[in-house]
Amino acid sequence: MLLRWFVFFPIFVALTAAFVDNFARRDSPPLTTNASADLDSYDIAGKTVLVTGGSNGVGFAAAKKISERGGKVIVTGRSKSTVENAVQNLPEGAEGLKLDFIAADDDPASIKSFVSALSGLLGQQGKLDVILWNAGTAYRPDATPYDVEINERSVDFLVATNHLGHFALLQALLPDIKKWNTRNVFTSSISHQLGSAAYLPGPPSAPSGPGGPFLLYGETKLMNALTALKLQRIFDADPSTAATAVVATPGFCATKIMSAGDRSVHSFDPLSYLPLIKSSEQGGGVLAYAAFVPSPPAGLILLPYWVWDGASLYLDGVWRGAWYNFVQEMLMQWTSPAGHVYAHRLNPVAYDEGRQDELWSWSAEFIGTKS
Repeated sequence: MLLRWFVFFPIFVALTAAFVDNFARRDSPPLTTNASADLDSYDIAGKTVLVTGGSNGVGFAAAKKISERGGKVIVTGRSKSTVENAVQNLPEGAEGLKLDFIAADDDPASIKSFVSALSGLLGQQGKLDVILWNAGTAYRPDATPYDVEINERSVDFLVATNHLGHFALLQALLPDIKKWNTRNVFTSSISHQLGSAAYLPGPPSAPSGPGGPFLLYGETKLMNALTALKLQRIFDADPSTAATAVVATPGFCATKIMSAGDRSVHSFDPLSYLPLIKSSEQGGGVLAYAAFVPSPPAGLILLPYWVWDGASLYLDGVWRGAWYNFVQEMLMQWTSPAGHVYAHRLNPVAYDEGRQDELWSWSAEFIGTKS
């Protein structure tokens, strides 16, 4: 049985990929076929970019691409050593600050301390032209979900790291973001298609069973999309600002997320079972492109491969998420050339303004701010 799997699965993948790739070329052409060349043509020199989670992985890769083109990057990390190491490996002029979303206010890495340190770096005349809301994590397949404390209240670690921490920092910076006309890029994932937001108006938790942690990860990535679209509505309602919000995914990349070590097709890891993983550099290129592409398509997700938007008409919930994760991403990452960036529709739930408002209100109440 195992032998037949190894013989016929590659044939099935190859034939399906060829069919889907042909359909993709006719259905939805890419925004660009060379994101790196486009970056070279953009006005990046002198722009200041904050990259949360920029000390490693796709965040670091995006920061490097931006700084190599003259941008001033500020990267964050949870420890002093990782931040210092990142800055040493970036072009001259890069800065680094500690940031731990779940640290107490009196901790040097807390959001409160970070905002103060950021103000010192920027000075009175400085501003953030772009914020890459990129920091995030996921449970390993064999991990047990656990809670952390925020404002003396318990919430799942993934929810705190992937959503609430960013939301708290967003609330602290929002008046300035409007004044600066900042581009806000939210790093989501194709896994957001797994989300339903059915838990609202309360916090989500991992469903029981072996797939529970991954389903929760999908919910947190949907939170990123809901937050981005709500934020864009806030911007649109304020004629004094030209700030924008964009959703992007780097794709399935060889980073440390969900893994004890750095993933690659040359190391043994459960998540390296197919030669479909993109490099951190390729994933970071998508985020850098999203940060500076003029007039990004409204309400869509930028990603490095084509997907069939029509699947949402026929599939719902976990089935929709499974299709996008295990068919679309696996096949299309394999066939899409490096440098391509597409724009596609989000999970239909992301467009529900009621859900957007519910998440925003719950998040504001949880962290202790007014919605």
